Amino acid sequence: MKNLINNTFSQEILEKAQRTKARIILPENDKRVKDAKSFLVKNKINVIDIDYDKINKYLDFISKLKFTKNWTTPMMLEFLDDPIHLSCAMLACNDADGVVAGATVSTAEIIRTAIRLVGIDNSAKWVSSMFLMVSSDYKCKYSFADCAVIPEPDSDQLVSIAYNASKLH
Repeated sequence: MKNLINNTFSQEILEKAQRTKARIILPENDKRVKDAKSFLVKNKINVIDIDYDKINKYLDFISKLKFTKNWTTPMMLEFLDDPIHLSCAMLACNDADGVVAGATVSTAEIIRTAIRLVGIDNSAKWVSSMFLMVSSDYKCKYSFADCAVIPEPDSDQLVSIAYNASKLH
């Protein structure tokens, strides 16, 4: 991970994260995630833990969502017992600024949880994904859009995906 910050691109990202003091949650329990947390904390990134002390706040929040309409309190508590679900509830309640997940949980589960708890921008017709890759010499940045969400996009979907990817890039 040492090479991660030995380039201008990564340094800019690191400095912005330090400057904004963004609260980031890495909810998965995996050696790679633990190593990443350690690296980030060592580099003064504000990595926060899941906050079980505010469980009643998150319980109240999800109780007002459509998908929990017929759920009992024990069902909602069981749902929030999942670290991915609870971290997205924290994000939705503005107790975190970002959640990094997908090392051990499928993309489908991450997206489903984010849609349920965080929601979708009202101007969006479709959900898509994008990831950023950097060349080995750190000189080029590439955006790869919708590599997992819409398997066979039509022309309108392609326009939307390309437009949103270009904005994020």
